[in-house]
Amino acid sequence: MIEYNDLNAEMPTHDRLIHLHVTRCGGTAFDRILRELRKHGLKPIGAVKAKHLAYKHLAETYTSRGLLVPPAIAFIRNPWSWYVAFWSWVRVVDYTHFQGDFNEYVKLVSQKRHGSCVSLTIYWEMMQADKADYIVRMEDWYSGIVPVFAKVGIVPDLVTAEEADQIIRSVGTARVDRHPDPNLKRTRWEAVHPYQEYYNEESKALVARMDGELIRRFGYEF
Repeated sequence: MIEYNDLNAEMPTHDRLIHLHVTRCGGTAFDRILRELRKHGLKPIGAVKAKHLAYKHLAETYTSRGLLVPPAIAFIRNPWSWYVAFWSWVRVVDYTHFQGDFNEYVKLVSQKRHGSCVSLTIYWEMMQADKADYIVRMEDWYSGIVPVFAKVGIVPDLVTAEEADQIIRSVGTARVDRHPDPNLKRTRWEAVHPYQEYYNEESKALVARMDGELIRRFGYEF
């Protein structure tokens, strides 16, 4: 993970909630929600350059100013679904230099043989996502976010629960069920396929081994 220290850039958090942006878990959609909420009075504090920063770096933008660190939120996704989404991303981005098929990709992740291949467990640890005060399953998108907003005072201090719900729905749901066509190259989100269609027995077992703790902890099944 690249670390950024540009304190002149806009910080992708605000004074009610820190977002630990675990890639391919709905974080971009959640950031759109935060941007909408800023129109209702939320103001960013501090400054960092990029979204995908570990907890300690986000927290330092507050502690370095003598401020209390706000509570943090992170999103988690079914690991078997996550690998399909991440694989689709590495095939699109030029600098990853990976154009292999999905089961080859999972095998490389398990062997740590490619720089763009990382397990969900490793990424979760890199982001220090366990430090989040609130962890929401991507699959529980709508039902998980509004209660968090209530707990941190966004509801009802700035918006009502109904307004928060409208804002969440206005940006669209996180694309938990969208995956690329496995027969197309260098494309993204062209078609919807159940993630199970991408796996063979070996790759299915490899994910269970790499991310067993997250799978058990958050109640996921293949």
